[in-house]
Amino acid sequence: MKKTFPLHAPGKADPRVVEAIKHDVRKYVKRERGKTLPEGFDLWEFACKVGATGPTATITPLNDVGAAIDAVVSAGGAEVYVEILAVAGHRIPRVAVPVGAAPDAAAAGLGPTLTASGDAQRSRASSNTSNRFGANDVVILSGGISDVIAGMAAVNAGTQTEAAMVAASRKAGEDMAAQVRRLVTAGAKYVVVAGTYNLSKTPWAK
Repeated sequence: MKKTFPLHAPGKADPRVVEAIKHDVRKYVKRERGKTLPEGFDLWEFACKVGATGPTATITPLNDVGAAIDAVVSAGGAEVYVEILAVAGHRIPRVAVPVGAAPDAAAAGLGPTLTASGDAQRSRASSNTSNRFGANDVVILSGGISDVIAGMAAVNAGTQTEAAMVAASRKAGEDMAAQVRRLVTAGAKYVVVAGTYNLSKTPWAK
């Protein structure tokens, strides 16, 4: 959906016009969610923008589209631009999964995983206005090192093969990319990602 809706209509009260727009949005989202997902994906996510015009529209979480429309109405706009694009994504469990090693792989429990941190931030952003991403907020994600350390420890202990470790590391990278997509969908405008550097050059690998 990329559409500009008039906020006034002859013979209709303005609140009814606005409610009709929101109804169209809900109907569109419901229809998109009912479509068959591409192979390898398990949910539809939605990238949304709302504003008085297309060029001035800003990234808006799906749950806040209605409030964003109301904000344009309150500002005295004559029309509102709504953009909603369905994006196939992956469901990420709320239990700790790769990127899933603890921040200190040698001492479990010292901090949350990247997945848990991302889920917690999105939860705060969706439930509390003061915690929502601002227009100039920068989200920094750094992860993967603990996954490599924990994986090598398992290989050295004989509880995991090298091939399984490589596969798990690849999955960790995919999960990090999924977290970035979900943060952007939740309203984050700028996301900086720092992955794993070459650990073979560090004292740990010696």
